[in-house]
Parts: sequence; structure tokens; C-alpha cells
Amino acid sequence: LLQLFRNNKEAGEPPVKPVLQKMVLSDYTQEALYAVHSYNKRGLCLYVDEFAGLFKNFNKYNSGSEQEAWLTKWSGGSVIKDRISKEPIRLENPFVPIFGTLQPVVLNGLAKGDRSENGFTDRLLFVKPENVALPTWDNEDLPAGIAERWQVIVNNLLSLSFSTDNQGEEVPHFIKLTPEARNLTVEW
Repeated sequence: LLQLFRNNKEAGEPPVKPVLQKMVLSDYTQEALYAVHSYNKRGLCLYVDEFAGLFKNFNKYNSGSEQEAWLTKWSGGSVIKDRISKEPIRLENPFVPIFGTLQPVVLNGLAKGDRSENGFTDRLLFVKPENVALPTWDNEDLPAGIAERWQVIVNNLLSLSFSTDNQGEEVPHFIKLTPEARNLTVEW
């Protein structure tokens, strides 16, 4: 980036604005989500601590069709955003999983309107652990090396190179479980 800045300065051009690479969003607009995703071909993760808030914020900034925008992203097809004031954004393979928490009593409210009829709620995977006791507080630290091992796992995933198609465009690379990993997952 520094070399690019120097080259532009020598050529008399303005410096190139750096792009913040993000993988996790929590407070966003659809426009911002598309823009951030366009710089992150691997996809994004949307983390919403209070999952019901995601639905309450639908169409917060406009009276548009945010729910339908999510259905389109989840269908796996291309998404193209054209706006007069901005460059077009094209996402060939949008990938935006959503993670969040939700109280069981709020769950019925998620299916109101047409969400239970258009397949929106069918695309959500709800997980509720059974008989989980709340952990008690202790002063124990993580076992030695846990954070470092997690960092290695994340860095290994992020360092994977993209496959390219015949036009040189990056395409998704699907990571499959080895038979041993599959057995460990089933056992777990």
C-alpha cells in the first residue's frame, strides 16, 4: 500500500483510499453490506446479539424490501446494486450467514407477516441446547495455548487462496471435511 501511495504521489495522482477489510458486521445498512462484501470476496458474517433487533431494523432507512434482499442473497444467485450516486456493485456469490441470540418467548414474533410463507423463516436454523446449566464464575484463565491455536486455525483459513475461473475471476472454494473430521463431528 505504501508503494502504491508513493507511485501515485510521483505520478501526481491523489493517493488511493485504503479499504478496511472486514469479516464481521453487526450494525449496517444494506448498501454498506454490499460495499463491504464487494471488497471481501470470501463473504461476511453478520452477528446480531439480539436477533429480534435484525427484524425490527428491517427497512429502518427506507421503506424498501430488506427481507426480500436477504432472500435473494440466500438463494446463491448474483446480486447487482445500481445507484445513481455510486459505482455499481456486483456480487457473483454472496455469502452472508447471520448469527445471533434470541429468547425463546420472542421466537413466534419472527414468523409474523409473510415470513412464514415466503421461506424466510425456513432458511433460519434455530439451535437450543437442552439442559444447559449456567456456568458459575471462576477465576480460571483459558488453558495455555488455546488462544494461539485458535489464531492459527483462523489464519490458516484466511490464507487459503482463491480458485479462479476462465476469466480469472475469483470463485468460491468449498472446504470439505475429511472422513476423520466427519467422524469426529458425528461423535461430538
